[in-house]
Amino acid sequence: MTYHSDIHILGGLSVGIAWEYEGADWSVGCPGGVDDWYIESINGRKTKADFLYPRIDATPGEEDRIIQALLDDRSTWDRDYE
Repeated sequence: MTYHSDIHILGGLSVGIAWEYEGADWSVGCPGGVDDWYIESINGRKTKADFLYPRIDATPGEEDRIIQALLDDRSTWDRDYE
């Protein structure tokens, strides 16, 4: 199932992120969480965001902050049945 969240990254850039949530599987010790995510829009416009991933990777803790922001956005999860 794909969820969509609007968050700010890299100190204030507004992006829309599509992401998958993987439920817990305690038989293998996995507590669940964000499985995969990608940027689908920047400032409300759908666009390719390949240039942002190296900046996210180069910023210490940014990916962890993004994942936490996605999980904190649970109250506004929007389901997209593909």
